[in-house]
Amino acid sequence: MDLSSPIHTNIVLVGGGHAHLAVIKNFGMRPEPGVRLTVISKEVFTAYSGMMPGLVAGHYDFTDAHIDLGPLCNFAKARLFHDEVINIDLERKFVICRNRPNVKFDLLSIDCGAIASQTSVFDAGQVIPVKPISEFNTQWEKAKRTFQDLSSPPIISIVGGGPAGIELAMSIKHRLSIDKVENKFPHTAVSIKILTSGPEILSSYPRNAQKRCRKILASAGIEVLTNWRVTEVKNKQLENDTGGKITVDEIIWATGSEAPEWLKTSGLPTSERGFIQINHHLRVIGTETVFAAGDVADMEFSPRPKSGVFAVRQGRVLAQNIRRLCRGRKLIRFQPQRSVLSLITMGDKYVVGNKGPLTLSGKWLWYLKTYIDESFVKKFTVFPEMKNDTIVESKGEGSQQLNLMRCGGCGSKINSQVLHNALNNLGISEAPEVIIGLSSPDDAAIIELPKHTVMVQTVDGFRTFIDDPYILGQVTACHALSDIYAMGAVAQTALALATVPLAAVHLMQEELTQMMTGALSVLTKDGVTLVGGHSSEGPEASLGFAINGYCDKEKIIRKQGAKESDVLILSKPIGTGVILAAQMQGKARSDFLHTALNIMVQSNQQASEIFLRNGVNAMTDVTGFGIAGHLLEMIEKSSLQATLRSKQIPILPGAKHLFEQGLSSSLQSDNFLATEKIFTRDRSHKSIQLNLLVDPQTSGGLLAAVPSN
Repeated sequence: MDLSSPIHTNIVLVGGGHAHLAVIKNFGMRPEPGVRLTVISKEVFTAYSGMMPGLVAGHYDFTDAHIDLGPLCNFAKARLFHDEVINIDLERKFVICRNRPNVKFDLLSIDCGAIASQTSVFDAGQVIPVKPISEFNTQWEKAKRTFQDLSSPPIISIVGGGPAGIELAMSIKHRLSIDKVENKFPHTAVSIKILTSGPEILSSYPRNAQKRCRKILASAGIEVLTNWRVTEVKNKQLENDTGGKITVDEIIWATGSEAPEWLKTSGLPTSERGFIQINHHLRVIGTETVFAAGDVADMEFSPRPKSGVFAVRQGRVLAQNIRRLCRGRKLIRFQPQRSVLSLITMGDKYVVGNKGPLTLSGKWLWYLKTYIDESFVKKFTVFPEMKNDTIVESKGEGSQQLNLMRCGGCGSKINSQVLHNALNNLGISEAPEVIIGLSSPDDAAIIELPKHTVMVQTVDGFRTFIDDPYILGQVTACHALSDIYAMGAVAQTALALATVPLAAVHLMQEELTQMMTGALSVLTKDGVTLVGGHSSEGPEASLGFAINGYCDKEKIIRKQGAKESDVLILSKPIGTGVILAAQMQGKARSDFLHTALNIMVQSNQQASEIFLRNGVNAMTDVTGFGIAGHLLEMIEKSSLQATLRSKQIPILPGAKHLFEQGLSSSLQSDNFLATEKIFTRDRSHKSIQLNLLVDPQTSGGLLAAVPSN
């Protein structure tokens, strides 16, 4: 971090909706000195609504129709927290998340979309709701697989006669017909019924648009039932308000939308329909520092139907107004257009277009729509090279002057009140063997060891590798504990060494709280007590732990001790090095990254216990030298040789692909020196197999030599 521009304002974006995409890109193109973006999203892939019908029809694949928030946030130097927001504390300015500590905000924007309407009509699992859109395709693909087991052609009902219902009906019809040709769909036909509560489909469209879509639906064999208001769904049977019933195999819910449930208790002003009320500036009515956009918001000044078109247009104004508020400047007004171009995809690359009274249709409109859609996605997936020039000083709330002449030595310690508040937030409990710890701190901690045991000590840590202090805390704790478990010991206590970047006091406190809460979640689960530590300011976040443990002197497990005919077992897949290298360059897909992180936050405690119960002879944790380097440490002082079967080594998704792209860790070339002692057919630096063997692991697994029986 550039200490010439310490962070004083934290802008929290709740949700990765279309408007927020524009905000993130805008701040990436023009960083605001002293301002940081924190994006909190339940989904790391934002589904682009305009391409969802094409995805269902098979014209696009997943990556075509989704925007990966990871590289976008990396480009903007924004923090991305993969979590679900469950409420907001407006008074204390906290966003409350399901799986992490509260996130402090100075300025807040909400663009988290909407959920399906009339949810009281059906139980969970009875229907596939179109909203939230990010979850639809996964549920649909799962449902489609169940058609294989049906003895007769499936019957699908789509509840909702708006554009979404019509597009999905035609897209599903087209996709299943293609699947039939490719022998992926075993039935001769499919029955699709559109149920709409009104007298006609597309109720807000002109008559000629309705007639044109009706004709296309009829030619595709899709039945439309009007004045059919669904009042109950049970066991795949729909019932309407006149007692009519239809039994089907799958139900897709494509009606209107409702606001997320948590808004009811958020304290935010809401409309009669439960959506957040915003003014011309997209600012939440009655607030100074809260904005909202997209489907979650209602423009009381100019009511419009829920549509991605408006969210996209709101993005530019939202980005400008957030920036203007940071600078203490006057906000600009958002003026929604009177009529919008609506392009309805009708399955086989055919589109019905409407704007105002004009309705057109044809394949040529598909190419227009494709150009519009692909151009939009490209804006948030292809990024220019940026210079690190600062532009203009922010003057908004929170931009208090920070003394940039920072001391070293003990003068670099974190403000005592910040440290005190952060520790209070952790709620640390101490084990009986802790005589002096954080509950009554002194100059040092004192711990009692069990009788007839020896102390096992280790220290480990690293600079931040991800802009999420909570995850950093979890991974660092797991990584540091692994040395204890590799010795066959019990981890008992931990001392922390934490460095946080200079920022406004409340932001430094939050950074430390997030970091240590993440670490404590791992330590506590493993029965380890945090007994003290040291904190300081620095140019970037870093975290380390001194771990103390114990074991029976006669039962110590060394890394050298393997015996002839032992088998090697690895407790975690490899590949974190290249994935983290790609993440640093903004080239790691979020699903690859989050799979790797989920592995990195898994403790090796249980693996160690299993190996101990099965007579392990030697054990080490696989970290910076890669599996090859650490295996050589296990056997280099013996006469043993080891054979690795590459096809049996578990590899993280995406690791091979990233090596094929020429990516690797900065430690890779040094680790390659170890390959001189490896016998392999391909010794080239381009060998994917060899690169994986020397890929440096963060919080890697245990490599154990266990008797073959």
